[in-house]
Amino acid sequence: MAQPTLPSTAGLDGLRYRTPAEAALEPESPAVHRVGWGFISLYTLAFMSTSLVFIAPLLVTLALKVNSLVGIKQAPSSLSLVAGIGALLSILANPFFGKMSDRTSSQLGMRRPWMVIGLVGGSLGILMVALAPNIPVVLLGWCIAQLFFNALLAAMVAVLPDQVPAAQRGLVSGVLGVCVPIASVSGTPLERLCDREPRLDDNWLRAVCWFKGHRLIGD
Repeated sequence: MAQPTLPSTAGLDGLRYRTPAEAALEPESPAVHRVGWGFISLYTLAFMSTSLVFIAPLLVTLALKVNSLVGIKQAPSSLSLVAGIGALLSILANPFFGKMSDRTSSQLGMRRPWMVIGLVGGSLGILMVALAPNIPVVLLGWCIAQLFFNALLAAMVAVLPDQVPAAQRGLVSGVLGVCVPIASVSGTPLERLCDREPRLDDNWLRAVCWFKGHRLIGD
C-alpha cells in the first residue's frame, strides 16, 4: 500500500511521511529533556485526583443522592437520565476542549488556563449536586461538572505528548493507567466511612465533595 506524501509546500519539500510507529522508534537527540520522577509523581497525583472526582460520584455518591431525593422506586429512572445526559455531554466536551486548548495562546500557556477553568467550574457543579433540592438541579449540576471536568481532563491528558519525550511515554502512560482503577475503588470506602458517622445521613455527601475538592486543589 502506497504511503501518503506531503504536499509540496515551502519548507516541507523533500520530507518523507512517517508513521507514528516509525517516529516513536527513531533515536532521540541527546539534547531531548527527560522528565524526572518528581514530575511523574505530581502528574500521577493530579490525574488520580481528577479521576476520583469523575468516577466516585458516578459509582457511589450520585446514586445515593438521587435515591435520597426521589426514593428507591423512581431512583433508577432518574439516575439513568442524569448519568446518560452527562455522559453524552462528556463525549462532546472532551474533544472540543482538547482542540480549544491546542489553539490557546496566553501568558499561562496552552493547558493551564483550561485546567484552572475546569477545576473551578467542575467543583461548582459538584457542589450544586451536593446541595440540590430536586432532580433538575442535580441534572444541571452534573452537566456542569461533566462539562468543566472534561475541560480539565482534556488539558491534563495533552500534557503527556507536550512534556514527556517519546521514549518515556509508555512508562508514564502505564503509571497513569493505574489511576483509574484506584479511583474506582477509593470512593466506596470513603462513603462507608462517612456513613458510619452519626447524624451524617443528610450531609455526608457534602463532606465527601469537600474532601475531593480539597484534595484536588492541594495536588
